[in-house]
Amino acid sequence: MRKCFIILCAILILCISSVSCSNDKKSDSGAIDVDFASLSATIAEALYYNVVNNAADYMGQRIRATGTYYPMTYPQNDYIYHYIIVVQGDECCQLYFEFRLPEDDIDYDDFPPAMTYIEVTGILSRYVEKGASYIYLADSEIVIKRSPKG
Repeated sequence: MRKCFIILCAILILCISSVSCSNDKKSDSGAIDVDFASLSATIAEALYYNVVNNAADYMGQRIRATGTYYPMTYPQNDYIYHYIIVVQGDECCQLYFEFRLPEDDIDYDDFPPAMTYIEVTGILSRYVEKGASYIYLADSEIVIKRSPKG
């Protein structure tokens, strides 16, 4: 069964990567290029790993995902990183994207409380920090879908 699942994931990744290939990697304003919010858990997981492992193919594309908001402060640089965690299937695997609001719009009072269910749409971008390269969703928009459970 596990072998069939791996083969299925490999086929899905090949199909998804062939569909997403394009000479123009820049997204039209407003158009969603990759929509995790509309995919089944299996396909979303396969696509997520394709995006992470082949990020150069997706740079500049507009990505939408729904999941749980999770802020994390690192004491080393006193910076708050913002993540959307997309929990798939039986909640065994957490898929996540770091996201950032447009530079002019940063007001930490406007972020929702941790564990709020949100939708994030942003442009896949890359930054380098302390010699390591990271992908994130730039110029993101947040839509609150559901407040955290009390």
